Amino acid sequence: TDGTPLVVEHTLANIQEEYVNAELRLSGKMDWIDWVAGLFYFDAKGFNHAINPQVSNNFFRVQYTTYKPTSKAAFVNATVRPLGDKLGIVLGLRYSDDKKVVRYTNINDIQPNSGDIRFDVTPTDSRLSWKVGLNWQPTDDILLYGSAATGYSLPGFNGRPLQITQVQSTGAND
Repeated sequence: TDGTPLVVEHTLANIQEEYVNAELRLSGKMDWIDWVAGLFYFDAKGFNHAINPQVSNNFFRVQYTTYKPTSKAAFVNATVRPLGDKLGIVLGLRYSDDKKVVRYTNINDIQPNSGDIRFDVTPTDSRLSWKVGLNWQPTDDILLYGSAATGYSLPGFNGRPLQITQVQSTGAND
């Protein structure tokens, strides 16, 4: 800026999101096992429409992003106690099917130019994740436990790149 109190760039944004999230669980307990099984569902859609008037050159930058993530999963988890209440073996599985559709534009309002950014990404993945653990309760007041598990997330990306060199994936997490 030039030090004056005038705004050099200002963003006017309209953001909308809608989503549905549901989970169904069944569980049970017996002397030697506690278990839970279920289904998970997530569906969303949204957009971000922004206009950036640039006082310095009388141009407008127009950003429009739409996204539609979906996730479906089935899971089961059990704590098995073969030697009574003091020792528990934890076992779990989760199958996930995920998809994220994103369409992004950041363009100059006058005419197409080299600074315009447009991209579509659709990261998808289906995975089987697991968990295994051990619980030991030597007394009523002490519980010692340990576990190992796998999991993942879809790749991400810079959601508001200002130049084409900023369009890049952040990579998935395993």
